[in-house]
Amino acid sequence: MGRALKFALIAALPIEVANLLFFGIPLGVGLPSNSHWYSQLLGNLWLYMYLPSMFAKDRLGFLQAQPDFSSFVMFLSGYLATALLLLAAALCLLALRHLARTFLFRRA
Repeated sequence: MGRALKFALIAALPIEVANLLFFGIPLGVGLPSNSHWYSQLLGNLWLYMYLPSMFAKDRLGFLQAQPDFSSFVMFLSGYLATALLLLAAALCLLALRHLARTFLFRRA
């Protein structure tokens, strides 16, 4: 668990920096209804990742007045969501590896 957590926290940082620099903060996906299902799925996942920071920005008035702090909160929310997704993926891969070792390499 410790190695998976360290991997998730370290790997999520450049992913979220690239996401913030190249894609910006999601204000709305803006996809037409006839777009591909995977585009709509990725757009909705992107919005759900930033949902806690959008609620915080909406409820806390000082976040709206200070855009630098607001973008930091958006970055932090996206970073935590990305780290959680990477941690879940790493733990699933570790569980699959354990199952493969258990069932494929057991002695009769």
